[in-house]
Amino acid sequence: MLQNSKKILLLSNIGRFLFWAALCLILTLYFTGFAGMLPAPSKTVYSIVLNAEWDDGDHWSTSSGGASCSCTPDESKDVIYIETNTSSSTGLIFGANVNVVVRNNSNLTINGNTTFMNGSVVTVEGGSSLVINGNLVNNNNSDEITVNGTLSVNGNFTGGTGSAISGTGSMSTTGTAITDGTARVFGFDSDCAVGPCFTNSSSPLPVKLVSFTAEYVSNTALLKWTTAVEINNDRFELEKSQNGSDFSMLVKINGAGNSNSSKNYEFIDKDIASGTIYYRLKQIDFDGKSEFFDIKAVSIPVSESPCELIIKPNPCVGKCEISFENCNLEEFQNARFSLFDALGNAVYTSVSKTITNGEAQFEFDNANYLKPAVYIIRGNAAGTNRTKKIIIGK
Repeated sequence: MLQNSKKILLLSNIGRFLFWAALCLILTLYFTGFAGMLPAPSKTVYSIVLNAEWDDGDHWSTSSGGASCSCTPDESKDVIYIETNTSSSTGLIFGANVNVVVRNNSNLTINGNTTFMNGSVVTVEGGSSLVINGNLVNNNNSDEITVNGTLSVNGNFTGGTGSAISGTGSMSTTGTAITDGTARVFGFDSDCAVGPCFTNSSSPLPVKLVSFTAEYVSNTALLKWTTAVEINNDRFELEKSQNGSDFSMLVKINGAGNSNSSKNYEFIDKDIASGTIYYRLKQIDFDGKSEFFDIKAVSIPVSESPCELIIKPNPCVGKCEISFENCNLEEFQNARFSLFDALGNAVYTSVSKTITNGEAQFEFDNANYLKPAVYIIRGNAAGTNRTKKIIIGK
């Protein structure tokens, strides 16, 4: 019985000890704010040394332009102001609670693959730049990335579903730029599957032309072109010139709009004459912006057809008769006549004229609208062209 009493007393003492120990621990934690158990709070730091390294503690201060804090930023949670040119020798992962601002016309260069996690806030102000020498991933739902300056990616860019880059600046990549699902870059969701790529707040990624060719084929000029990428592409306009400097539109051909696969286009120009003809390709976005591609020249040989272009009288005063004669081949069914000024602009085109007994003709009345000058008259039948100078007099 005595032994049992001692055991009860011992257990009672242990219980009182544990109670008081727990109470002391609770009071300690209460009055210290659990400081020993919580992670260190985030801090606000400013870059202060020009052209310094991210991991250099002397490069940072806790106040703008202040003294060095001998500390380095935590890219997972700190508020970080880049106010002087700064570089990181390795890639960075900006965490869900970080806030990075590149400002004061400064530059942040990151040498390695970089990721913006969902929740990270990154701002590049106007006049400032962020350069990533590696790939950039904007994670799913990371939509607080603002670029009012420039973002340059020397690698590939990937935008996760729900991610967004906004602002009034620009982004360029040396590699591809791929967006998943509802991802946006300056409001656009189009991909650029072949680098280099460029986009900004007013225009999407460009049309990438792989080839543009022009060649003489069977009494026609065959124009072909191929695109690898088309973004916001409304149409192409094929232009034509007799002298290589003064162009007029020949035809409009609809573009693919948005495409990251190869697209092929072609047009056959049957209205050609012996000599050299110049062609120029123009691309127009839906917003009206346009660009020109290289000029191509096609040499057209003299046709072996027996057709002969006759002008009576020449000079032409008041009225004259223009005709195709000796067009006796079976394929010559109809003829069309066109008049061009000295710059190569078409000023008149006749309706189709039937060739009968090898001849087609029409009367030309110049009294009402043509100024006295030297013009070029062209007759065309089944791809055979003849041209002559015609003098229009009063």
